[in-house]
Amino acid sequence: MRTFDSYLKRYRRLALLLSMIERSAKTPYRIAVYGTGWDRAANLPSTWDFFGPVDYMQQFDAFGNSRFTVNLDPNWSHGVHDRVFNAMTMRTAVITNTNTFTNLFFDEGNDHIGYEGITDAMDRLEENFNRSEEIAENASRLCKLHMSWSKRAQTLISLSENQ
Repeated sequence: MRTFDSYLKRYRRLALLLSMIERSAKTPYRIAVYGTGWDRAANLPSTWDFFGPVDYMQQFDAFGNSRFTVNLDPNWSHGVHDRVFNAMTMRTAVITNTNTFTNLFFDEGNDHIGYEGITDAMDRLEENFNRSEEIAENASRLCKLHMSWSKRAQTLISLSENQ
């Protein structure tokens, strides 16, 4: 099962990468890419900068210097990676896959940009490009009120007490 899961994630990451390459080649924007393996793709636009993986604390600098964070968690159907909350806290507009968690806790188009598929992610980015600051501010407020580590801990304690 793990092999299939890994294959599916890599396939979806590659599809997103190819879609982003095609579309970003037509724009003047610089794209910073973090993570393992992204730099091995061929024929990348000169507007792309690869930084490889960063440790937990370094991600905050990356988010703080970004207009958007594109989160790709194709196999998560009931939650989001903590990088989504971290990017929101740093006032970066987040584009992430839509799932039961995002539908329940977020207001799509107001505090994040949701997508259903790879092509949809790029469409949604282009549609909302000029709203990035508004979306980022709304997300930052949401995270401070409801998604901080202390709030998450309180939720876990409450859930465990009610069991």
